Amino acid sequence: MSRYNNLRGDNLWSTHKKAANEFIDCKILNAGSKVDLIIATGSIGRKFADKYSDIDLFICCVNTTPKFPILEQRYFDFSIDCKTLNLSLWRNWSIQKRHCLSEGNILYCSSDEASKLIEESTRLSEKERYILINSFLLQLGWTGFQPKHYFEKEVNGYTWLTPSDLWIQRGDLVSAFQNIFKALDYIITLIFLINNELFPGRKWKYFLVKKLEWLPKNFVKTLDGVVSMSNSKVESYYEIESMLLEVSNDIFRKVSYLKLISDDIPAFVKGIPEEENNYIDFDR
Repeated sequence: MSRYNNLRGDNLWSTHKKAANEFIDCKILNAGSKVDLIIATGSIGRKFADKYSDIDLFICCVNTTPKFPILEQRYFDFSIDCKTLNLSLWRNWSIQKRHCLSEGNILYCSSDEASKLIEESTRLSEKERYILINSFLLQLGWTGFQPKHYFEKEVNGYTWLTPSDLWIQRGDLVSAFQNIFKALDYIITLIFLINNELFPGRKWKYFLVKKLEWLPKNFVKTLDGVVSMSNSKVESYYEIESMLLEVSNDIFRKVSYLKLISDDIPAFVKGIPEEENNYIDFDR
């Protein structure tokens, strides 16, 4: 069952897919340029399209970038956004792009190698998963939302010194709520990784996380509470803080159980080659 099956509105997916196939035949394959694979992402990949949806196409080649203009254009009543990809360079792509492609629908393929590269690019390797989990655990600690009993103690090679109400103590309520949303974003990212899944961009992240197989206890209630209680009152801050700390505790417990946390997180993260980890900001 699609994770998007509870979206409301008239589903025009079949009409969009038909238009995409027609556009591919008329405008791309007839252009004469080499094309190994075409994958439809966005609304076609999600199997849900409404009147606001455009058609997203990735035109792909192996070992080279297709010679096709990157542009958004009209095709009858449809807006079609075309992008090009050299599939051999997939290791340079962001996790969000790879997630987008993982939901895609291949509409044309003339190369077994191209199909293999798409499949490879949309899998999360164990090494990559381990690197990312430890990177985001460390950054979650920088927000102060490590498990409450870790505070001012050395656990997994790191002394967790940041309090979760740091910005309340500093007297800036707006920054305090911004920090909560930053912590929540790290938590959601970690939930995707714990479920062995690539994480999407922010547009769909909050919607899709609720569909994952493993969730921390009371996570959906906490997620809804963060949104509904973010009213810039100190009392609301501490109520949200308490819920998020419980979720964080579940996250750390789960990664420990799965043996996905390093005995020395800072040393491990600092030892990661820069090209293998673009998701941590040491200059914070």
